[in-house]
Amino acid sequence: RDSITDIFYEKHLGELIDVIILSCPSDEADQSTSNLARNAGKVESQNSAKPEILSSICELLCFCVLHHPYRIKCNFILNNVIEKVLLLTRRREKYLVVAAVRFVRTILTSHDEHLINHIVKNNLLKPVIGAFVANGNRYNVLNSAILELFEYIRKENMKLLVKYIVDSFWNQLVKFENLASIHSLKIKYEQCLENCGTKMDVNAPDPRKRIDERALEKEEEDYFNEDSDEDDTTSASHPRKVQPQPVSSNGLEANRSSLRYFHGLIQ
Repeated sequence: RDSITDIFYEKHLGELIDVIILSCPSDEADQSTSNLARNAGKVESQNSAKPEILSSICELLCFCVLHHPYRIKCNFILNNVIEKVLLLTRRREKYLVVAAVRFVRTILTSHDEHLINHIVKNNLLKPVIGAFVANGNRYNVLNSAILELFEYIRKENMKLLVKYIVDSFWNQLVKFENLASIHSLKIKYEQCLENCGTKMDVNAPDPRKRIDERALEKEEEDYFNEDSDEDDTTSASHPRKVQPQPVSSNGLEANRSSLRYFHGLIQ
């Protein structure tokens, strides 16, 4: 089983991603053929796969994310797989755009910091926001899928993504602020900023506190110096008297006996 999985990731995953790339219009093609798309109702190349196949590839990728998170993470980051799958947001079939959004939603369930940083660093949610704005006020599956993505990011407290979305795309999203999910996302963003500000205030040293501490230390130092000076003055003005050592009576009698003995010998 492991050998089959290894073969799939080494040789065939890239082929599936190539199918998606070849089936999606580029930016230039999208612009130059916009009139054709409006008339013919499609923008497809000769090598384009059927929409059903593209949808199945997305489902397979979601399965890989859920069941092989460690294997898929390195492959996604090294080969920019997320960006390539999100090319499906350029397709005219709304369910393929929804499939791409659900793919991102599945990735976020892993709460993998490396993948989240990769998304933010490479601005990978730009096509998702673009699809949401282009959909306008139409209430459909695409609208629901992207709003559910925003709700998941907010409820799971993914602060980096919240900040990234509001900082990068609020000018586009502000006209949808009447929607509960968008409004709640903005409130979450403001809460994140407040919490960050509070932590910075707590960790930052208070200069007034440091001044008070220094003043207290100086006061204590002066107090002990004054005590020391007073002790020195007292010692100088009242010199200590040397007490004579007491001599025991036994010792005195012994000295007298010794003197009498030597005096007798001399005589």
